[in-house]
Amino acid sequence: MNKHTLVILTVSVLLLCIPHIFLPPSGLSENGWKALFVFAVAVLWWISGVVPVAVTSILAMILLPLFGILPLRKALSFFGNSATFFILGVFILISAFNRSGLSTRIALKILRKLGKDPTRLALGLYFITMFLSFWMVAYAVVAMIFPIVLRILDNCKENNGYSKALLMALLWGAVTGGSATLLGGARGPLAVAMLEEFTGRSISFLKWFLCTLPVVAVLGLIGAFMLTLLTRRHRVDLALVERQLESNLRDLGPMSNREKLIGLVMMGAVVSWMVFGAAVGIATVTITAVVIMFLLGLSDWKEVEEDVNWGVVFMYGGAIALGYALNSTGLSKWLVTTFFTGISSPMLILLTIVLVSLILTELMSNSAVVAFTLPVIITLHGVSNLPPEVLTLAVVVPSGMAMMLPMSTPTVAIVLSSGMIETKDTVKYGAVMILCGAVMAWLAATFYWPKIF
Repeated sequence: MNKHTLVILTVSVLLLCIPHIFLPPSGLSENGWKALFVFAVAVLWWISGVVPVAVTSILAMILLPLFGILPLRKALSFFGNSATFFILGVFILISAFNRSGLSTRIALKILRKLGKDPTRLALGLYFITMFLSFWMVAYAVVAMIFPIVLRILDNCKENNGYSKALLMALLWGAVTGGSATLLGGARGPLAVAMLEEFTGRSISFLKWFLCTLPVVAVLGLIGAFMLTLLTRRHRVDLALVERQLESNLRDLGPMSNREKLIGLVMMGAVVSWMVFGAAVGIATVTITAVVIMFLLGLSDWKEVEEDVNWGVVFMYGGAIALGYALNSTGLSKWLVTTFFTGISSPMLILLTIVLVSLILTELMSNSAVVAFTLPVIITLHGVSNLPPEVLTLAVVVPSGMAMMLPMSTPTVAIVLSSGMIETKDTVKYGAVMILCGAVMAWLAATFYWPKIF
């Protein structure tokens, strides 16, 4: 055990002793007082990264019944939340999509067509990454395309500035596109599950897309403009890159029947999420698509075991249980009353939410940001007259805009692992993107989202 871990554990033990020594403040129940310090320990572990996010969620789930805040049966019941099955189903679909080579084929074909000019190649990489992140977890898209980008960079080593621009295109495209639908990351389904648990209301797949599309579109154009400025002054001979892309495509061979069928199932799933998701539930659509994949022999369970992030089950269960405890004990309402007293303007409330989410997402995983802030923020709908769906989006959309620090998302960490770009570069250029994204999210939350809900 290193010194950092020992310090975190010591502070955690001291925090958990406080509610057993001191009486709760006025207006807060005994269980709410206990839940406050369980919550504080979970936040400390999320921020410090002393253990994976999923392990922190398991800790929260253990502490809730141990402190008498929730019965064990109730705490464990959150493992069966529909959002858990939705995101697991998505991971299984993505596994087949990637293993078949279809996703790589799509990326290579687009890059080959646009790879004759340095700026067009960067923009092609940016937009194909963004589009794929609409339908796949963003960091999975980066992990898939990253080896292709490295092969391209091998032929551009003499121009470090252009190499940085290509890596920024990969990073920005994935992060921007990952906010468009519920498929871009775990934070979206987690937020919808919490919204349903706390308010009985929900956001359909189609409504989510309609809400986020203007923000993603404008931020996408801003990113394209910045990439154009970064690349147009570079003169790079892309003849070798073009030959490399052609070689990679030849290695894939002709499109297989598996790729064609997987493409059809994926398109069917996307259409069904939009058309039937609100009526039957997106989890039902997803699991149906997974069953069809196996019936057609398109998925292999051994591949699924290797590709699926099983820790997401524990992350979801613990995060939703903790959020439920914050609401059921009255802690969320007490925190809102304590910290938002005197802020009556909905515009100012939304600006505060957006900025807090944006700052926190650079310090911890975006799913942790949602688990940390959403139970409290949703309570604001009772005092601000803002729809809970708007408050949910005001947390989730900015929390998905992490583009600067490696602890925020695997996407940044993967790009930095290339060794051709440094944290100071991702901070320098990413700061402009996330500030633009914050402005767009705030404007959407103030003027656009309330009209939808």
